[in-house]
Amino acid sequence: MLVAIIVLCIIVIILWCRYSSLLANQDARITKIQAQANAELERFRETDLATAKEQAIQFAQNEFDTWKKEHTEKERASAVKISRAVNRGLISEQFAPYLTD
Repeated sequence: MLVAIIVLCIIVIILWCRYSSLLANQDARITKIQAQANAELERFRETDLATAKEQAIQFAQNEFDTWKKEHTEKERASAVKISRAVNRGLISEQFAPYLTD
């Protein structure tokens, strides 16, 4: 009977040591997995941020090109209108002395 108790105690001690070793390995694995997950998350953030930045720049460039096209057309139309008015004024100044009324 005493031998059975001793064997049982030895088995319990061996199992406890194995359990402690498994817990330590589990903590190491958890730390490693967390580090990998954080690295993956950081890489995702960087690539996602770069993609979002590229999209924002492209959108801004498209908006600017649209605005520039509309603005240029308006400015050219205004410049032509002003130029015609100035030319009419210059012509009127040249003909005014010859008109009696």
